[in-house]
Amino acid sequence: MIDGQFQGQIVGGENLVGGSEIGFLTLRGGLGAGLYGSGLLASGEAFIHDITIEDCSASHAIYGIGLCSLGKITISDCTLRRNTSTAAGTHGGGAYLASTGLGLTFSISNLEVHENDAEHGAGVYVNGSQGTISGLYAHDNLGSGLSVYDGDWGTGPRVENSLFISNEGSGVTFDASLIMQSCTVVDNGPAGSWIGGISCGSTWDHPHNPSITQCIVFDNRGSGISWLDPTSFALSCNDVYGNAYANYVNLADQTGLNGNLSEDPRFCGRGGSPYALAADSPCAPDNNGCGVLMGAFPVACEGTATESRNWSSIKALY
Repeated sequence: MIDGQFQGQIVGGENLVGGSEIGFLTLRGGLGAGLYGSGLLASGEAFIHDITIEDCSASHAIYGIGLCSLGKITISDCTLRRNTSTAAGTHGGGAYLASTGLGLTFSISNLEVHENDAEHGAGVYVNGSQGTISGLYAHDNLGSGLSVYDGDWGTGPRVENSLFISNEGSGVTFDASLIMQSCTVVDNGPAGSWIGGISCGSTWDHPHNPSITQCIVFDNRGSGISWLDPTSFALSCNDVYGNAYANYVNLADQTGLNGNLSEDPRFCGRGGSPYALAADSPCAPDNNGCGVLMGAFPVACEGTATESRNWSSIKALY
């Protein structure tokens, strides 16, 4: 473990080349001195894995309080937690990810991001469109779990098999050509707000249409899916249900269109995988018209059997 004791950036690697590897570290207590990264800056091409970055801060506007990744970076099996700053203009509490050019794709897998804060993108802030995020677990951040902007280099980024729960802002907010598939989005957003599960600003200046498919957007404190400036989009085979403000804001109700549902997803609840599905869930492949799995997790428990009885037969049981 390296404790920076808030004396400056903890680890910085610039102009990294293929084969560079940073792993098996805990970085704590960084305080950014420059523009990029209080805990870790990785620029160029590198593999970052099995790292925990925690309790970092910044006293001025910075890109990525915990982690700043610029270029063709692969990140796997990392945790970013409690990286916070009140500095105006800061982007990315847990991480700031930028592909920095056409063809310089980033790849993120199995990343947990929680209890982070920044003015823009409390959990993860993505700038640019060239990348894939899989297995992101963004929860309990003090703003949005994932923010994606400036996706004008093509389709993407692609976000899949990820879980967004209990973030104080949107689970996911974007102004880009986002592709989002097989994600679960629960209990996000300020109560009573149009901000909630998934929130889109404007996509008019990006060359491809955003796509949200096979996702569960359930029981968010604000809205389910909101679209500030509607443009062409693809929403298919999603379950959007029980969101406090509304299931859809500034969009026509998509229920019944393109395989979209609005039914209780029937999670397993307590146990090792609480957001896995019960066997009788409408989001299980055998139980919906799309014939696909909706959400980030498969069937992992039996459904609750029911049987019709009259009042006399119920009283006879006692």
